[in-house]
Amino acid sequence: MAAYPEDRILDRRTSLRLIAATVKAGVEPDDLKQAIKAYAKESEGYTRSKVCFSDNWFKMRPMDLSGGRRVLPKYRRAARG
Repeated sequence: MAAYPEDRILDRRTSLRLIAATVKAGVEPDDLKQAIKAYAKESEGYTRSKVCFSDNWFKMRPMDLSGGRRVLPKYRRAARG
């Protein structure tokens, strides 16, 4: 949760529950952290009306947990470069 931009954290309890469920489903914590950092970088400068707040971001799950990683590689590449 510390990697998510502070001004976009909404419903901390739900966000933490969803993070735990994501990790429990098999997503590596470091992969999730990289995805969060990349999203923060990608959406830098967005107005509050255009950002995805933490509870919704974790609900949407940038990972397709049932069928492997879907969006995560995009975020991982963005975080690195």
